[in-house]
Amino acid sequence: MDAYRRHQQYMRDYAQYFGGPSPPPTAPPSATQTEHDLVRQHHQFLRDPNADALIATLDGNGRWAAQLAKAYYDRLFKEYCLGDLSRYKTGKVALRWRTHREVVAGKGQWECGNLACSERSGLKSWEVLFGYVEQGEKKSALVKLRLCPNCTRKLHYKKDKERRRQRRERTQDAGDDEGESATRPNEDRVTIAITSPIPISEPYTRV
Repeated sequence: MDAYRRHQQYMRDYAQYFGGPSPPPTAPPSATQTEHDLVRQHHQFLRDPNADALIATLDGNGRWAAQLAKAYYDRLFKEYCLGDLSRYKTGKVALRWRTHREVVAGKGQWECGNLACSERSGLKSWEVLFGYVEQGEKKSALVKLRLCPNCTRKLHYKKDKERRRQRRERTQDAGDDEGESATRPNEDRVTIAITSPIPISEPYTRV
């Protein structure tokens, strides 16, 4: 029972037991948008440089929603991302920025950036080309993600699987395993540099 129907029930009980007027039957009010709904609707993973200037041109609810989304965005920390790797076998990874609480706890920097992992040893920084759809528009951004060895394997799972399949096909076509393996290292380096997450140097030293 939602809040409106619960209110109606209270009014009927009051009328029945205390003799007050019965509430007239009315339809429940139309669904309203909460602040959470507005932020989800107007949030941008990376804000458009012109978005702040456009806020002044809006009026009413539009301006309020835009200001709310900007206030939420400004409170996020955009050095490292956190990821949801639960669908890694399909190549789908969800990323978001960190909150103040997560930064203080070290999540995503001193602790693995996978939301479902709390490993703190063997972490490595990766620069990931993150492709996403926002408000019906395809976008991409280079972001940093720190992962433990096991979650790094998940991040690379789809690309590694595809490379293994291509190697098997080339081996079958060429019929010469030694020749193929001799040329494989340079080819792999080119493939990783173009399409896969690239390891970057560690910018911090933990004390």
